[in-house]
Amino acid sequence: PAIATTTALATGLVCLELYKLVAPRPFHAFRNSFANLALPLFAISEPLPPAKHKRRVEKRVPDPINHPDYEEEEEIIAFPEGYTVWDKLIVPASAVGTLADFLAYFDTVHHIIVSAVSVTAPDGKAPLLYNELLKSTHKNLPLPMTKVLEEVGKIPLAARNYVNIAVSFHDSDDISVETPDVIFVLNNGANYPFLRPKS
Repeated sequence: PAIATTTALATGLVCLELYKLVAPRPFHAFRNSFANLALPLFAISEPLPPAKHKRRVEKRVPDPINHPDYEEEEEIIAFPEGYTVWDKLIVPASAVGTLADFLAYFDTVHHIIVSAVSVTAPDGKAPLLYNELLKSTHKNLPLPMTKVLEEVGKIPLAARNYVNIAVSFHDSDDISVETPDVIFVLNNGANYPFLRPKS
């Protein structure tokens, strides 16, 4: 009975929030709920909006033990300015053929330069597909992107609609650029959840 009661309570609270999505309500109308029927404790709060990434200068101490007073400053650009964890950079497979096309896509469309590309393979390893400083990875540039993902990245694409690719960027002045997750959408994104590639 306790499981059914808790399940019913959680389901009811979720359904209330779903009604707010179906009949669009402002952000401040939504609620986070926490319930513990054993105590009894019920807590309802307003959710915080997601953090926005902005251009900034970060200070760091590279050697805090030997040189605690020495600080370095690094400028970091957020692209697009004010993006959140819910934003994604969508790259449709139809827009790129080879790995070189994938790199050129960001330079042409977003005016940012790719410095490294990697993926997380099913075994948990993160093979490096490309790095501008490692000439050994440049042999992958003329290969089709899907072939690079399957052979170098060890990712089986047959059952996938998209691949989350880790990409490092910088601008023309060699300043680091932070971006949302890069999603490589296969099959024209027909079954990609929530998002469709822009045409």
